[in-house]
Amino acid sequence: MAAQLLANTDAVIVGTQMSSFDTHNNQGGLTGSHANLLARLGWSFYALRRFFSTPAYHQKNANLWSDVVVVTLSEFGRTTVQNGSNGTDHAEASVMLVGGGAVRGGVFQCGPDQGWVTGPEGSMFQVSGRYLRRSVDYRSVLGELIRDHLGASAAQLATIIPGYAQPAERLAAGGAAPDGTPIVGELGLI
Repeated sequence: MAAQLLANTDAVIVGTQMSSFDTHNNQGGLTGSHANLLARLGWSFYALRRFFSTPAYHQKNANLWSDVVVVTLSEFGRTTVQNGSNGTDHAEASVMLVGGGAVRGGVFQCGPDQGWVTGPEGSMFQVSGRYLRRSVDYRSVLGELIRDHLGASAAQLATIIPGYAQPAERLAAGGAAPDGTPIVGELGLI
């Protein structure tokens, strides 16, 4: 549906939702409910790439994959270690997937020296060793894409994401977030 809207209207941003990731129990390992959800998400990325890069699918949009950016995000994170019910619980940090023809690929902020911190620094509800601290503010990722991919000016970006240019927020250059958590700022995705 998102591809059809982008292909056949003047829309430049389309949003959609995929639910059922609240897997507190029996989420499975390489197979199971969580793996099935990730497979569905992966196939969705694949379908969008095929649609926007293959003339057989849509002549008008062939070879436009470099103009498409797909972003996934969640309103809450998950633990990195399963709970006693073979699921994961709510947590502070989450993963964002960003794909597209112009996106600089890679895995960001997943090393021990890049925010992959568990233990007291990454604890929640007084439980240690299962939680990660956030190290990238999702607004930094979205702000970079809005400016560098969609072409928004600094003034437009500040209107879309209030406070983006404010040094105290640390969204562009990084630094300590208002709660003291180290934030890296923009990642150079485009």
